[in-house]
Amino acid sequence: MATASTSPRLRLVHRNTLGPVTRPARQDDLRGVRRRDVVP
Repeated sequence: MATASTSPRLRLVHRNTLGPVTRPARQDDLRGVRRRDVVP
């Protein structure tokens, strides 16, 4: 099971190197929309 957890984690790191702006941008967009809804 430890290997399965490391496999997806390594893949996430590889994807971050290929497109670090695509992953954080999506999380920021989702969090920004929720935070903006709570702020106003």
